[in-house]
Amino acid sequence: MARYMLETSYQYTLNSRDHTMKTLKSLACALIATVCASTAQAAYFELGSVAVPSSHALSNTLTAVGGFEDRYGFTITESTFAWGGVFEYVPDDNQLSLTVDQIALWDEEGPLGSTTSATFSFSGLVAGKYTLRVLGTVRTDPSPQPVDDPVSYSGVLNLGSTSVPEPETLALLGLGLVATGLARRRRVAVQR
Repeated sequence: MARYMLETSYQYTLNSRDHTMKTLKSLACALIATVCASTAQAAYFELGSVAVPSSHALSNTLTAVGGFEDRYGFTITESTFAWGGVFEYVPDDNQLSLTVDQIALWDEEGPLGSTTSATFSFSGLVAGKYTLRVLGTVRTDPSPQPVDDPVSYSGVLNLGSTSVPEPETLALLGLGLVATGLARRRRVAVQR
């Protein structure tokens, strides 16, 4: 009797494990299909090796409804920081609308940061290869509109110099702040 119960329990465990593996495989396939279907459009733009400081245009025109992920690859040879922004352009009375949902910066090892606002800033970049990703969605306006023109976004990627200021520059800045503080203090004292 005990042997029968042990064999039954073992068989139940094997069946449960098989069912769990099938469920996990189904979920993984569904996730991959969802990701592939949600990114209807993708483009890669190679900016190459970029100088510091410099500015680079970001733009794309989109015509299909669905998600998009545009990637801008670039290489820097010295420490820097990056900042910029993008804005959407949708013609008046258009059936399509565009939303930039996220801007993210990746290096060769993975994500460094992201933002959901129209402006971005990433600091502490060292020499290496980077990819700026612009993710968004193109939707159809629910109200009937007469025009079906493409929509687009435009923006700029700026790379700045991270040079350290000279001590004399910092001393002058400090003196200017002290002088401003003293002038304000004197003005407040005279007004009393």
